[in-house]
Amino acid sequence: MSQSSRREPKIYILDIHNMTCASCAAKIESVFEKDPSVQDVDVNFALSRAVITTTRLSDDIIAEIHKMGYDAKPIDQKPKPHLKKGKYDTFKMLLSFLLSVPFLVDMAGMALDVHIAFPGWVQFILASIIQFIFGASFYKSALNALKFRLWNMDFLVAFGTTAAWGLSTYIWLFDPSRMLHFEASALIITFVLIGRWLEARSQRSTHKALTTLKHLRPDTARVIRHGASINLPVEEITLEDTVLVRPGERVPCDGFVTGGESQVDTSLLTGEGIPLDKTAGQRITGGVLNLTGVLNIRVTRLPQDSRLQKIIEYVADASASKPPVQRMVDRASRLFTPAIMCISLVTFFAWGLAGSEIDDALLHAITVLVIACPCALGLAAPTVMIVGTGIAASLGILTKNPAVIELFQNVTTVVFDKTGTLTRGRPDVTDFESFDLKEEKLLQFTASLQQHSQHPIAIGVMRYAREKKLDLVEPEEFKAIHGRGITGLLENKRYYMGSRQLMMEKSIDTFEHHQDFDRLAQQAKTVFWISTETELLGLLAVQDAIRHSALDAIETLKAQNMKIIMLTGDSALSAKSVGSHLGIETVIADMTPEKKAETIRSLQATGEVVAMVGDGVNDAPALALADISIAMGGGTDVAKDSSSFSLMRDDPRLVSLLLMLGKKMSRTIKQNLFWAFFYNALCVPLAAFGYVSPAVAGAAMAMSDICVISNALLLKWRVRRLTAAKTTH
Repeated sequence: MSQSSRREPKIYILDIHNMTCASCAAKIESVFEKDPSVQDVDVNFALSRAVITTTRLSDDIIAEIHKMGYDAKPIDQKPKPHLKKGKYDTFKMLLSFLLSVPFLVDMAGMALDVHIAFPGWVQFILASIIQFIFGASFYKSALNALKFRLWNMDFLVAFGTTAAWGLSTYIWLFDPSRMLHFEASALIITFVLIGRWLEARSQRSTHKALTTLKHLRPDTARVIRHGASINLPVEEITLEDTVLVRPGERVPCDGFVTGGESQVDTSLLTGEGIPLDKTAGQRITGGVLNLTGVLNIRVTRLPQDSRLQKIIEYVADASASKPPVQRMVDRASRLFTPAIMCISLVTFFAWGLAGSEIDDALLHAITVLVIACPCALGLAAPTVMIVGTGIAASLGILTKNPAVIELFQNVTTVVFDKTGTLTRGRPDVTDFESFDLKEEKLLQFTASLQQHSQHPIAIGVMRYAREKKLDLVEPEEFKAIHGRGITGLLENKRYYMGSRQLMMEKSIDTFEHHQDFDRLAQQAKTVFWISTETELLGLLAVQDAIRHSALDAIETLKAQNMKIIMLTGDSALSAKSVGSHLGIETVIADMTPEKKAETIRSLQATGEVVAMVGDGVNDAPALALADISIAMGGGTDVAKDSSSFSLMRDDPRLVSLLLMLGKKMSRTIKQNLFWAFFYNALCVPLAAFGYVSPAVAGAAMAMSDICVISNALLLKWRVRRLTAAKTTH
């Protein structure tokens, strides 16, 4: 076995600049695919980025990409001079447009049947400057394309405009009586430059969400060491450092508040519109804005491992990803330019055989080359993904698996977990009954069993025991019984606390007290039995308040014609009480993690497309099986790792917002792909049959890119009403 095959695959992200169309991206992908160590590669033309999954990143491949004329660097080595390049491109575009004005005036005069043609030598000079100075980048790219058999958009532009310029120069020198066509080459290059400039501006605006997130982390932090406050770069912060954050400053890293009290603005991070109070003992997330007071924060996560950094990585990965339909389009785009070259040649010979002059036949062939546009195909989905994931992040939704975006329009059923999802996940003990032991003794044993558990119910029991000021006993053994309860040894005796199902498994008779159980369950309380291996000792009831936004979330989903199902490990009476309050008709209780997963599988078997929302370890199998999986913000890491989306705040209303946004994204992608295919299917035949001039073809080609990008940017306008989610009630 080779050394590379024994290595674990890693994900490498490269910035790749100088791509001009989807054909470039497809060719670069094919270069990476030649390397057997590369398991997956995704080159995103819209984002100028490549994501490669491989055991090693070959220097030879990077060198080959550089030889092809592309600038490829690891994302952390991204060069800064692109701002200067942007200014140069703006200057080049404006000057090219100014030199093209005489040709535009001539075309306008012809449309009005007024002849305003400039002398041939003036047209020659103007067209030559535009062709060989402002169009030099097309030649450079085309030569690289020819060298590596990469038939990209620049090759079509360079080939077509050179032919138009050469034909017009020949006519001007040797046959002055015939009409010149310098406007074709000059205006084509000018329109393409304008299109590229607008395209670059549109692409920069789609990066705004990611840039905003990166700016949330300050470059320096005020760290307290040896009793003194010193300013340090955030990279030099260490675990257990204490940082001082003043009003108006952003928190540099995740941690606990150890001193002071203040309000913090989390809106840019979670979408929450109302400032939150922070006092000693509370967690705080890096990136939030401190508003009113001075806070001392003990660092628990370094900036590079913080929640903000994970959010940035999720947004970047999601933006760089392509849905499956775009991957198919990219594969087709590899054949696009060769196919257009063939159609252009057929057009030239067909017009020649039909008796046309050679210059007319050549102009029609040039028009075919120019009007074809693979760029629109390459931008159709990525621009929507970038804009959509940015909108989602601003609403407090992280996208981890963009491939499921296409499924949103088909979702029929939304499945909710109860505890921690529709309820707050903070159960408080409301009732405690002992059948044989003294109540205080049984509560001491029950709380002692729970003291090493982080389950919300265990925390609630511990909170109740602390209020009673009980001394706890260290258990000799503790074990969680997955989905049913807990067991442990105390003073050499085994105790159980769990559901009715657990009691049945242990053959513990609960019949005598089932009326107490039912009475409490009917009050929407979750009831647990406490027993030894042979004897029922008592019961404990906890109640988890329903989230204030849950009813609104369920009603909104119903308005979207969604079937709503609630799955829970709680008893049927407690679950139905919550379901009745929220208007959920299908409630399935006493569910183990395995049964939750089986329920998802059975729904899918009947043709349902299922979105699952959960927060706990016991939801992970169901989340992994669901077509679309959504983890609550306060959920466990296991639940978040199993999910396609993660909510940055515990608000069920975000689920309906996500479904609406996903549907709009899916619809916009389809609109863009339809426009891109329709444009080429319509315009290429029109050009071949002589209904479009070369100059108009150049303008149409540029406009096709702008239409696709603008449609993606309009997504922000279409989801404006979703910003209502930023206000919590």
